[in-house]
Amino acid sequence: MKYISLCFLLILIVLLISYCHFIFSIDFNNKKVLIKLKIKIMFNFIKINIQLYPPKKNNKKKKGSLKDIKLLKRELSNIVDLIKKIKIVKLYSDIYFSNLNPYITTYICALINIIYGNIINILNCEKLYLNITPKFTENNIKGSITIHIKFRPIIMFKLIPILIRTIILKYRTKEGEEVDSN
Repeated sequence: MKYISLCFLLILIVLLISYCHFIFSIDFNNKKVLIKLKIKIMFNFIKINIQLYPPKKNNKKKKGSLKDIKLLKRELSNIVDLIKKIKIVKLYSDIYFSNLNPYITTYICALINIIYGNIINILNCEKLYLNITPKFTENNIKGSITIHIKFRPIIMFKLIPILIRTIILKYRTKEGEEVDSN
């Protein structure tokens, strides 16, 4: 019995010390979009693949509102501190955009390059590949985007009290009780 509890404790410690990897993959071709999430835990021993969009099941879920976001403004500094501890390892983007109108194609390419420039200034990635290829012969858009995020699971445990405080505030405040200002 002692060995089982000791092994469980050792596995829990290794799980908390090791990094978790979340790999978001977005593939699109005109109107078809496929979003996948790969989760690698405990030195890549545990691998989970999830398809986020299009959903495989048609579950009706309750949608959130802007009031839920207003409740998070009190915890914003804590959330920002936790997000700073998350490392973006790899950002890969390869987009093929084409339109028969050359002005639209060059405008969209310039707009995407402006967005890429802002991404480079904001994020500190280990690997970064941002590419856009314009084509002037057909009307379509296709490409793929991959974001690899690495963090320690201890951050998730630090996030739990923030979420609990937000949920308690949500159920305590009633409509019209909180003062809203512009």
